[in-house]
Amino acid sequence: MQKQIDTSDAHTVVKELYHSKFTEQQKIIDVLEATTARDDQAFHEASIDLYGAPDPKLFWVVATQINNQFNSLIAKVDPKRKSLHRAFVVWKEYFQTLIPPKNTGVFHLPIYSGIYVPHDYEVDSAEKIHKMFSDYLVEQGINNWIVQIDHPGARTSFGVNQTTKVISIPHDSDLSLRKKVLTKVSLQALLMHEVGVHVVRRENGDASALALLGVGLDNYLRAEEGIATLAEQLITGTSQYSGEIGYFSIGAAMGILGNPLPFAELYTVLNAYFTLSIADRQLETEGFYEVEELAMMATDQAWNRALRVYRGSTGNTPGAVYTRDIIYLEGNRRMWKLLDSEAHIHPDWLVGKYDPTNPHHVHALKELEILA
Repeated sequence: MQKQIDTSDAHTVVKELYHSKFTEQQKIIDVLEATTARDDQAFHEASIDLYGAPDPKLFWVVATQINNQFNSLIAKVDPKRKSLHRAFVVWKEYFQTLIPPKNTGVFHLPIYSGIYVPHDYEVDSAEKIHKMFSDYLVEQGINNWIVQIDHPGARTSFGVNQTTKVISIPHDSDLSLRKKVLTKVSLQALLMHEVGVHVVRRENGDASALALLGVGLDNYLRAEEGIATLAEQLITGTSQYSGEIGYFSIGAAMGILGNPLPFAELYTVLNAYFTLSIADRQLETEGFYEVEELAMMATDQAWNRALRVYRGSTGNTPGAVYTRDIIYLEGNRRMWKLLDSEAHIHPDWLVGKYDPTNPHHVHALKELEILA
């Protein structure tokens, strides 16, 4: 295919974009080959070549912000809440092992209140959600996607399959099992994330003069998730970057500011993290938490996150992890920095799957007159 591109009469810029995409695909193959060979070091190096590694200064900012949150929580928690205090001891012991980087610099965090809804309410009907998603697709002029309600027991999360172009909504019985209640505001945020960004960028890319915009230019993924999470935050509001836990987990496992954490040690730190963060959220929103439920949720989320960090490796080499999850925070941060005085998603960002913060992408699309 590369030879076909070279010998075609396509614009030079188009050829360059395809070659960059081929280079990225080879990096993905390198990751898969290292996984197949069970070579943890090669796998980790290939992952870093593809997605990069956490910035020590940014990791310190994230870890410090988490630590400040937990210090504030524990200061107002009754000493009798032993599960929280035990978790805090584990967290504190880990945090004290970190060696702060020199000259951290200034990292601004986003502070945005979101849209005001005077009477937000729970939405617990799959049919209502189905109509909401279907209506939005019609408004956007998208008629080649299907919105379907899953069978009971199929899933509690929403699914968007860009290959089959199907949006899956949990059945009523499964919506009731979700840990987080769906409200009108949170659904609008989810709709903008999944459809308003992911689906719209795919459809606009497919319809453009550059077919590669439907699949995605090289290294577009940071911006893809950055725009999607920004779209959510502009509705719900935020005081931090999205993707905090993914960035922290990768950095902690790699030992960015300390020693690498084997799977078991990473799980222990994450269990403390989720115990404290879930309790903090529930105390703020509901005024209480159930001890057994908290323990179960923290265990489940810590285990899944640790697996996500070490997926693709044998799990036997401390620090040899899959670094993909750093893209969420990095992408979200880049898009907040790109945002101007108007808090809205710029139409140019939705012309296809590219990175608006990548000058090579922007220059190429302007050269092809896809961007003005």
